[in-house]
This record gives sequence, C-alpha cells and structure tokens, in this order.
Amino acid sequence: MKAALGDAALLVLVVPALKLTSVHHVRAALARLPALPPADAAAVGRRVERVARLVPGAACLAVAVVAEAQLRRRGAPCRLTVGVRKRGDALAAHAWLESDGVVVTGAEGRFAFTPLWTAEAG
Repeated sequence: MKAALGDAALLVLVVPALKLTSVHHVRAALARLPALPPADAAAVGRRVERVARLVPGAACLAVAVVAEAQLRRRGAPCRLTVGVRKRGDALAAHAWLESDGVVVTGAEGRFAFTPLWTAEAG
C-alpha cells in the first residue's frame, strides 16, 4: 500500500511536469530520488499501471517514466522506449518500459509502433 501511494504521488507530479518540460528534465529530476530496496520489476510495473488508472491524465509516457524511476531507485536496469505510428494523416505515439528483456509497462499494442527514441538506465 505504501509503495502504491508513492507511485500515485509521483504520477500526480509527473503528469503536469511532462506538459511543462521535456521528458529528459523530468527523468533527470526523478533520478535524484533516494534509493529503495530491490523489488520485482514486473510487480513494480503492474503496480504503477494499476495506480495510473486513478490519476487523471496518466498516459503511457507518465506511467513508463514513473516505473522507470521506481526501478532505477532499486538499481534495476531498464530501457524506456517511445515509438510512433502513422495512421492516415494522424500520428500516434506510445511509450513502454523494459527491464531485463521483460516489458513492465505499455506492453499492449507496442508492436504497432516504430521505436523513435530509447533511453537506457541502470
């Protein structure tokens, strides 16, 4: 429960921050958070995705950035990817997070997107 509250607090901060500044600045700010004990990466991802359903505006990028921050705090390696696709005249984007080859957030539909940007951490 305590971890889920921490995830919710980070999401509440990250959602507006991503509208005001770049993902690079948000990730750099989150990298300054104190370390936490190790945890299962898939469990962290599921928890952040579950909490995100309750936070207005928490889209895939915010979820991936918060899960990445929580995994980085635990010393887990992770890779944040932003992909794009064009459908007609519309351009869509999707973000997902992987740790040790396992997709921990944003798994659904990611194969429809061409990776545009990737950031490794840990």
